[in-house]
Amino acid sequence: MPTYDYLCDTCGHKEEHFHSFYEEDIDVHDCPTCNTKLRRLITLGGGIIFKGSDWPSKELKQEDQDAKLHVARRKAKHLKESGAVPWDEQIKQKEATTLHDKLENDMRKREEDKIASGKLARDMDAAVKEK
Repeated sequence: MPTYDYLCDTCGHKEEHFHSFYEEDIDVHDCPTCNTKLRRLITLGGGIIFKGSDWPSKELKQEDQDAKLHVARRKAKHLKESGAVPWDEQIKQKEATTLHDKLENDMRKREEDKIASGKLARDMDAAVKEK
C-alpha cells in the first residue's frame, strides 16, 4: 500500500495515510486541529528492497564476475602466446634479480673476508681432518 502525505496550509499540520492507489482519499479531507481542507503532497515514496537468494541481483553479480574472469583469462592467454611479460611481473623479476645479486655479492665478500683472515684455510683443514 502506498503512503500519502497530507499538509494543512493553515496550521502546518502534516499527516501520513496508507491507502490504495485507486482508492479515493475521502476520509482525509479535513485537518484534525483546525478543520480546514488538507492538501496532498507529491513525494518520492519508498524504494523497493529485494531480499533473499532468489533475486536477480545475485545472478547479475555472478554474471559480471564471470565476464571479468573470462576477459582476464583471454588477456592471460594472449600474453602467454605473445611472450610479453606484464609490468608487475617485470618489476618482480627486477627485484628478484637485484636481491639475488646483492646476496651473491655479500656471500663473495664474506668468503674474501674469510680468506683474508685465514679462517677459510682453518675451516678447510678441519673439514679434511674430520674425513
